[in-house]
Amino acid sequence: MDWILDFDPSPRFPVHTRGNVSEVFPDPITPLNATTGFLQNFEDGYRDAFVDSSVWTSDIYDGEVRFALLGLLGGYVYINMSYLRVFAVRVPGYTPDLLDLSYGVDSRAFPYVEEDWHVDPARTAEVQRWLDEEVVGDVDLDDLAADRERVLATRAARPDLTTLTDAELVARIRGFNPELRHLFRQHALVTSKTGYTLGAVMALAEQAGHSDLAYEVVGGVGEVDSTGPTVALGDVAAAVRRSPKAMAAFDEGLDGLHNRLLALGSDAEETLTALDSAVADWGFRGQGEWELRCETWETDARLPLALVDRLRRGEVQADARGRMASSAATRDSATRKVRESLSGDAAAGWDATVAAARTWVRGRERTRTTSATLLHEQRMTARELGRRSHAAGHLEAPLQVFQLLESELDDWIADPAAWTSTLVDREQTYLALYDYIPPFMVTGEVPDRETWQRRSARPEAEVGEAVLTGAAGSPGVVRGRARIISSPTEVEELEADDILVAATTDPAWTPLFLTSAGVVTEVGGIFSHGPIVCRELGTPCVVALEDACRKIPDGALIEVDGSAGTVTILEE
Repeated sequence: MDWILDFDPSPRFPVHTRGNVSEVFPDPITPLNATTGFLQNFEDGYRDAFVDSSVWTSDIYDGEVRFALLGLLGGYVYINMSYLRVFAVRVPGYTPDLLDLSYGVDSRAFPYVEEDWHVDPARTAEVQRWLDEEVVGDVDLDDLAADRERVLATRAARPDLTTLTDAELVARIRGFNPELRHLFRQHALVTSKTGYTLGAVMALAEQAGHSDLAYEVVGGVGEVDSTGPTVALGDVAAAVRRSPKAMAAFDEGLDGLHNRLLALGSDAEETLTALDSAVADWGFRGQGEWELRCETWETDARLPLALVDRLRRGEVQADARGRMASSAATRDSATRKVRESLSGDAAAGWDATVAAARTWVRGRERTRTTSATLLHEQRMTARELGRRSHAAGHLEAPLQVFQLLESELDDWIADPAAWTSTLVDREQTYLALYDYIPPFMVTGEVPDRETWQRRSARPEAEVGEAVLTGAAGSPGVVRGRARIISSPTEVEELEADDILVAATTDPAWTPLFLTSAGVVTEVGGIFSHGPIVCRELGTPCVVALEDACRKIPDGALIEVDGSAGTVTILEE
């Protein structure tokens, strides 16, 4: 099946992974999302960031394919691990193995292959200065705060999109690109800083004989943006619990719920006020929120209401602030215990490294959130184009607008009727791609798509083993019934004592971490979004457990050990 977004990978840097990417993208990316600026903004922003960190100079990109750092293979987004492993080699104290751990890559199955030119003492000396001055030596987030304020001002100044002409809407979509390139540069820089400092924390904790405490040390850091919507919806849930009539409205189900709440008047006023505030602050939140086609809290009111429906069922579990305070106390205790086992320079280095790691964990979630906020403005602008074209009879459905390439927008608005059948055909191909399971790793030539596994044809997995091994994500041991969840809005069976098991999670899932006893995902690494938020909330988490959704029977009693990275099936 041919697709307009099939690109060739870099021949010189051939190793690509889906690790972490699935946290912000659905499967696969749409043509408009890919070409309206995202690919070039991400690629160029990342190229800028690595040069700024001094790990290499811009000539490393000479002769490269246009999209080398961010591969688009078979319509799916991949991160280039070859480049990142060179980064890990040249950063003092960092290693490819630690990097792989961050991205949930099995270093044994996909080993790093060293080449003579990877080691560059001159570059490493420059990187050391960068580490001293900008990673460990400068631990404030003032520039990221300024970025966020600027983007929030842009969002607040959004015009009435229905009053803009088609040409003005197209110009608005394109107008965000310079800022997005800057934001992706920031994201790349902070991601590098996060990976290095988390690796350093783990290495020092191991040196102290307390490797088991490393994850506790970087949990409960506070002021993590991704916990914001969880707190906000927790407040909505608390308001619902205080109103018997609002509770009764939720008991009737999600269909028509918002209208029922409106009809309650003063009996649901507190609930609706809290909900409006949550959507005003976090309306860009949605599953795969860096994909412009995805639905968000602003575009579909059912999404936040489905999460509130879960949160309202357990007052203790939904107390995000209390959970984060408890995680902070655990963090402080673990930090002291490790420090007491270190001496001299190692102890001094521990303090600085821990402070830096906590800062950059917050920073990484900040850059991701800020980028998602601005991408949402592109989303809403494109949706207005789709809405009006559908109303005029030129699109069979509004979301078909996302099947356009950016280079086609001008021709499309000039004669939209000429594109109707083309966009129908593209959407059929695009939706068919969802049935294909992209390889987690691609090394060299991309396997023919027809050799990929198909979701519709996967055989049932044989459980076989009682103990399944993934990777540690968030410490703690908990038992509960496994619930296989495919969407954060399809959670009718998820109860407070259950373990959430999913292929992957993104920021849209985080409120569910409050109402779950534990979390298990098939992909992820130590600084994946899910483990970061789980550590803030004190929810045990195991990541990178291959085929977890098939190997763990739905409803089975399981034990999750978030420190050891294991899941034990106790009773099917």
